[in-house]
Amino acid sequence: MSITLINSIFDIIPTLKQILNMNLLDLKLKLEELLPTWKWTLPPKPELGLLSSAKAFEEAKLQGKNPSVVATDLLVILENVILKNNLPIKANVTGPYLNVQAKQEFLIELAKDLENNFRLIQSNKKVLLEYVSPNVAKPLHAGHLVNAVIGESLKQILNLKYKNLETEIYWGDWGIQFGIILWAVGQIGEKKVELILNGETANLSLNEYDTSPIDTLVKVYVWGNQQKEKVENFDEQIRSEVLKLESGDEKSLELWEKYCKDSKKVIRQTLNKIGLGKFDHEFGESYYQERMKILNSFMDKNQLWEVEEKGRFIDLDKMSASWEKLSLLKQELTLKSDSESKTGDENSEIEQIIPFKTIATYGRCYLIQSKDGYSTYPFRDVAARWHWADDLKADIMITLTDHTQSHNFHQAFSIVSYLAANPEFLSLSSREVANRLKLKNLVHIPYGFLKLPEGKMSTRKGNFVTFNDILEAIQTEAKSNLEARYPDLVKNELEHRSLILSLAAIKWTILSKDIIKDTVLNIPQILTFEGNTGVYQLYTFARLNSILTKNGVNLETNPELNLNFLSLDELTILNYLNQLPIILEEICSSYKPHSLSNYLFNLATMVNSWYTKVNVTNEKDSERKASLLAFCQLLAKHLEETLSLMGIETLESL
Repeated sequence: MSITLINSIFDIIPTLKQILNMNLLDLKLKLEELLPTWKWTLPPKPELGLLSSAKAFEEAKLQGKNPSVVATDLLVILENVILKNNLPIKANVTGPYLNVQAKQEFLIELAKDLENNFRLIQSNKKVLLEYVSPNVAKPLHAGHLVNAVIGESLKQILNLKYKNLETEIYWGDWGIQFGIILWAVGQIGEKKVELILNGETANLSLNEYDTSPIDTLVKVYVWGNQQKEKVENFDEQIRSEVLKLESGDEKSLELWEKYCKDSKKVIRQTLNKIGLGKFDHEFGESYYQERMKILNSFMDKNQLWEVEEKGRFIDLDKMSASWEKLSLLKQELTLKSDSESKTGDENSEIEQIIPFKTIATYGRCYLIQSKDGYSTYPFRDVAARWHWADDLKADIMITLTDHTQSHNFHQAFSIVSYLAANPEFLSLSSREVANRLKLKNLVHIPYGFLKLPEGKMSTRKGNFVTFNDILEAIQTEAKSNLEARYPDLVKNELEHRSLILSLAAIKWTILSKDIIKDTVLNIPQILTFEGNTGVYQLYTFARLNSILTKNGVNLETNPELNLNFLSLDELTILNYLNQLPIILEEICSSYKPHSLSNYLFNLATMVNSWYTKVNVTNEKDSERKASLLAFCQLLAKHLEETLSLMGIETLESL
């Protein structure tokens, strides 16, 4: 063999190794690079292969031919590309669709390296994810439960793409509610008072605070609100308390600090119950008082808002009309070349700078209320984004709230982007910070409500169901189900299993549909072992684990997987596992985690259908049995790790 030929072989080996180390996302990107006008999607049925393309429909329309005929012609082009680039796949046609399937060596590599399916396109951008947003002095309610579950799942998924991701819990620790609480505390003093709570009469004494701080404070808040129609000049008295707090009154600040500290301790304990760990940052609304003062002076000096009594507002219609007059905008548009504008980027440069192209917002946005002179949520959100982009150097800023706050964020983001495009803003911050504050970097993820038979909850009216109430109700039902199913289960095991089942049930319920939709909580239904439930997922994992346990295999051992001994159904399931990186990558753009639960439900359905037809323990062929055990182990590991992205812990048996 010549030296030249030997060198050629060694040149090929790294390339082949690199190709075999691809996951399905890598393969999709490679095909789109080699065939730029072809779009590749996941096939409607996993047995069709890894990826499908509808390119034939597009060409058939241009050529006036039958799409199935055109697909056959395009197959030749695709096969040549595969051969020329030594791709570990083969192509076929199903009607008008072109499909690619893994060659055996590629499927073996995909099966061997489980972590490969959790590898996404890496980004160096710094991401700040803000979620939960609890209110100090109030208990966590159903909305906070939804927020926490979605936020934690997005954190786990986004972490796969953004290694520089940080989280923030944004405490609602300022505003008029503290005026009501401080006023009510002064009125109640040493007395015992009555209030209406959840439609019933309840008693309140401030002596209860030491043992139940949040329960006492929420009663104080409800009682205070219920005095509105009974007390003369109620609004003025509350305003006076707020102004005392904002001006630094010593007694008011002392009580405020105590209530914040004690409330946060209780709230953290509740969040720990569902597996939320420590957040990287904890900035409350109160933190932004100083930044708002700076912005206040800046907006006054540059006449960027309009004055109305004590209030300050921005007329978004006028702001939209004057937007293009900004010199910075003109400069950026001039620098933009024709070739850049044809890149097909989802957001054009104009859309990134002018939010009104992508956000339907209008009217006035009050940053300071006219009547009272209080700062508003939009103003605090503007100040917060400036802080995140400046001090925290966040490139992408994501906030998760219920959909009723969408308009608030549309307005706030419009104002932030407007400020960032204003040359005068550079006197406060650098151009780097201003660039981070463009609309494309500001993300609001809205979600629907978790509804209960009692109807909509309102803390102000004293009609609400807490985060803990929901968890306790689900766990009580889960215990009852387990006791009926396993009467000999010891108490500790009953507690453990019922908690895992409860958390799996509620997390799956929240994440299994488009998060923008409302969810009606039906506790018996979400705890069933069949159908689209979190319990069904745990049941699937437990079935696989029981096969391994019976045959002396655990998740740490490494039985040998030989694809030659697997059936078509089993190979189809293996093929389906490879869809995961594409689904996860899409979630990083859409922020819609329900596509992951759709994937897992389909996988569990396939696995359980297979389970009813195949008896691994009684398999006579030793080589097939070894491969089946490896197959079960791979599925169990994959399920366990994928469910963890939803914050769901598995059980070895059910």
